[in-house]
Amino acid sequence: MNWKILFILSLFVNLMLFFAFISYNLDLDKNELYIQNLTQENQELENKIDLLQSQINNFTRFFKNNSEKVDSELRDPSWDELKMFLEADDTNRLLYNDSFVCSGFAIELFKRARSNGLRCGIVEIEETNNIGHMLNVFNTIDKGLVFVDVTGNEQGTANDKIAYIEIGKPYGTIELDKVKENLISCDVDCEDLISKVQYTYYPNIFEYNYYLKFKKCKDFYENCINIYNQNIEEFNKGKRKYTYSELNSWSSNLGLLEDQITSNNFYVIVESDPVENIQLYW
Repeated sequence: MNWKILFILSLFVNLMLFFAFISYNLDLDKNELYIQNLTQENQELENKIDLLQSQINNFTRFFKNNSEKVDSELRDPSWDELKMFLEADDTNRLLYNDSFVCSGFAIELFKRARSNGLRCGIVEIEETNNIGHMLNVFNTIDKGLVFVDVTGNEQGTANDKIAYIEIGKPYGTIELDKVKENLISCDVDCEDLISKVQYTYYPNIFEYNYYLKFKKCKDFYENCINIYNQNIEEFNKGKRKYTYSELNSWSSNLGLLEDQITSNNFYVIVESDPVENIQLYW
């Protein structure tokens, strides 16, 4: 009897060891696969860094050659002139790919602006995630520095964007045609939109504070949509805080706000990581 018990215990222990061995090897295989994936991702990042460094070197040589033009041949545009130039230009419609990234778009706009007699600079920024980005800058005669980001997408459907840059704050952009001096005021309660829409005039549309106001309107809109939908549900249940006419007016005014901050059902404002360093090249 004791011999049988010992045999069973021995068999049980061996089975446990066997399954532990199998489990260990499975975990080992998973770890090896994980390491392989990390190695591959690291190599891809290194390749992207090498490509970006190569493009920066090409830009430096290109910039040096093209900057030899006499400054008197170029002029600073007004904001209206710059806007018309950007609207006519299609650099933003070029296709983004592994060999033509943000630096390619910035250099192309730089060339096109100069060929049209406009002084244009290139801006290189570094974000807190150690990712660099390149865009353009114009020193307009009436609005000062205007940062422009024409980086496209893989579909060739991107729009020109006005960029907002400040050290220590997120890099942000707003689509060109949405940057206006009169914006719907978002410093109100959501229910205030039931009766009317108020507008606020912003003379400094290229300052970072303007971007923050625009971003606030995006957040305000999202919150208002939730409140409005809740009131629609209550209305349909018979708990009618607002009349049908008031809800219709509310919806119309929310539509005006939506037009201000969206295009083709997408927000026109984009935000990325904070900026650590800014370099301007004229």
